[in-house]
Amino acid sequence: MNITTTRCACLSNINQEVSVDNININQLLPSNNIDIDGNLTLGPAEVLIKVRAVALSSIDTEVCAGEWQFNQQDTDKDKNDEEPKPIVTGYEFSGVVVAVGSAVARMNELLATSEQDHDHLPTVRKGQAVVGLAPIDRRLGCMSEYTIQNVSCLAPKPALVLHEDAASIVGPGLRVITALHHHISPRVDDTLLVVQGASPTGRLAIQLAVHRGLRVLATGDTTEEINFLEDLGARIGSRRGELIRVLDTRKGIDSLLTEILEETGYIGVDAIFEADSSHGDSNPDDSNNTDTDFKRIMLECLGTNGSYITTRRDMQLDPGESKRLALKGASLSFVFEQTWVLSPSKQGRYLHIMNELMGFLADGTLGTLVGGKTKSLGRAREAYREIKTKNTIGRVIVKIE
Repeated sequence: MNITTTRCACLSNINQEVSVDNININQLLPSNNIDIDGNLTLGPAEVLIKVRAVALSSIDTEVCAGEWQFNQQDTDKDKNDEEPKPIVTGYEFSGVVVAVGSAVARMNELLATSEQDHDHLPTVRKGQAVVGLAPIDRRLGCMSEYTIQNVSCLAPKPALVLHEDAASIVGPGLRVITALHHHISPRVDDTLLVVQGASPTGRLAIQLAVHRGLRVLATGDTTEEINFLEDLGARIGSRRGELIRVLDTRKGIDSLLTEILEETGYIGVDAIFEADSSHGDSNPDDSNNTDTDFKRIMLECLGTNGSYITTRRDMQLDPGESKRLALKGASLSFVFEQTWVLSPSKQGRYLHIMNELMGFLADGTLGTLVGGKTKSLGRAREAYREIKTKNTIGRVIVKIE
């Protein structure tokens, strides 16, 4: 292929700011993507994509800080190099297929001769718009004009959905549907408590829970979040479900417990979905005590046989808290969207979730998560700084022309 360089926001070393440069794409790929003449080649199941939009998240800052390791093949190559190879982050993306590997092309040929509806073929082809989640264990992410990804992480993008809207919903949507479908399996009129309801993940959780007929409680930490949630509740109310109450956490932890128990007749909620872990961060010196008090309140308001789902990867329970869960017959579950692409044995379920997400976005069941104006690739450094501040209700999107 004649693509030798790609303009990308790359990181030359950990704990540094990203810089936008033209990089030889061979520097970002393992050796099996380079032929004997130094040209770019695709593996049988790989797809070359022209990236159109990327949504940034806290995972991008974690990779920049060196909290994630790359695969062994890339690590071994680094040991033999005098200078570290650049790293490209950005994992939730939307773009257009430029070329496909031999196995993907062969599958396209086989399906083209079948009697299936060509608009719903389970593969990707050149010129098709796709959306996906790239695994974090590779050096080449998607904050680049071009990226190479495995076909297993891609799903078709509906024609009427903008690239930036599609990219914005990938991570939060995977977390929410995984929680609601694979961990909770709620019934109509069950009560769900969404912690940090104004966050992108929380917003999707509220919308999908209401769509499925649940009664929803949601917490907010600021006046902006409270007002946003109240407006959201007024817009999405339906005969099947509703956002029945917005809880102001500024009133205090114990007040939060009282309101939840009063709303549920002192039975407790059927499930808790902790959409974001930023509670208690305003006072770092007291963060441990705040987190302990918060967990205590959550466990007290959780009903019999309830489910506690969290997106936090550092959640810890002491023996007393574990015993309280056991006495209620309750469970604690963790949700991490990268699980689907780091362990692709469940590709069929992943694709089902992605197709469901795109359908909800196309028919208006879910709203866009884009926050404010999108950034251009040239302003990628500004975008990375913005996600560190966490001062926006929407998501930070980089649009690549």
